[in-house]
Amino acid sequence: MRLALQKAIDKELLISEFVDKIAVDTPLMELNQEEWVYQASIEQAQGALKDAGFNYGEEDVDKLGIRYGSDEKALELSFIARLYADGTYQADEVDKVVSFLVEKWESIGFGINVELLPDEDFRNRISNRNYDLLLVGQNLGYNLDTYSYWHSSQADPLGQNLSNYKSFQVDSLIEDVRAVFNEEKRERELREIAEKIKEDIPAIFLYRPIYFYASDGKVSGVSVSDIVFPADRFESLSVWKFER
Repeated sequence: MRLALQKAIDKELLISEFVDKIAVDTPLMELNQEEWVYQASIEQAQGALKDAGFNYGEEDVDKLGIRYGSDEKALELSFIARLYADGTYQADEVDKVVSFLVEKWESIGFGINVELLPDEDFRNRISNRNYDLLLVGQNLGYNLDTYSYWHSSQADPLGQNLSNYKSFQVDSLIEDVRAVFNEEKRERELREIAEKIKEDIPAIFLYRPIYFYASDGKVSGVSVSDIVFPADRFESLSVWKFER
């Protein structure tokens, strides 16, 4: 089912609706994202669901409805996202992304029940892990540590392992990476983590934002590289100069 959900999403088509997004295929941002590109395929998504025993009803000859499992239960999933104020950039982004995902998933036989929730309700549902699908953004900070998001110890109401993903192999690698200073070994273990997460599909990684900042040509010394948080654009403020 996770493979079908992933394969149904053409991320390049999704981010074409934005001017400030780059596709992401692995949560390990230290790795070259271009090496982890996967190919979307509606045919493979359909095949994955069929192999898992989810088929259309006999009366649905055009295959436009919902699939059913061998227990005759409909293939329906709950999908939650945060509700933002009308007219804001966040509201527009969530609307576009949710609409895109739902359309693609429903086209292969899923029934998706969407709920846009106010902040407090959204946080409560996350804490209780009361959802099937969740649209959420994550920031790894400066050290790009994946422990909080993918270690099994964080799969609890207070943790940020929102997929409840548990893998002894990944746990061991994440712990080891934190203590490794040999760059070659670190790179090798990061790739092992990425490969395992790619295989297990605990989440579908969509995109990361691009930030655009404009400066007056009269100001020199402005540098906006390696921005993790918006305030980082002021890191070189001490050397800014006004030119006549």
